[in-house]
Amino acid sequence: MKDADPFVQGLMEIFGRDPSLKPASVSKRAGLSDSAIRKMFEKPASSPKISSATRIAQALGMTVEDVISAAEVPAPSHRPTVAIAGTVGAGARVPLF
Repeated sequence: MKDADPFVQGLMEIFGRDPSLKPASVSKRAGLSDSAIRKMFEKPASSPKISSATRIAQALGMTVEDVISAAEVPAPSHRPTVAIAGTVGAGARVPLF
């Protein structure tokens, strides 16, 4: 989602990676309304107030910078790979099919 606010995009990535996280419970822990994070997800191009972003990040045990960088780091691939040597290059990893 390229038009999303970087914080909201990172937040969406964090929630997508951890299904045990619930927007309402994290919003409550942050001292915000139950629907605060859900509303951010509904309008991802809107930027949250820095105070809200800070409180949400702290509720997740993170900094605002950590949340933003979560969107920049690709999710780990769950496809198995194997290290090989030879003409492909020593230490290269190729997916198993």
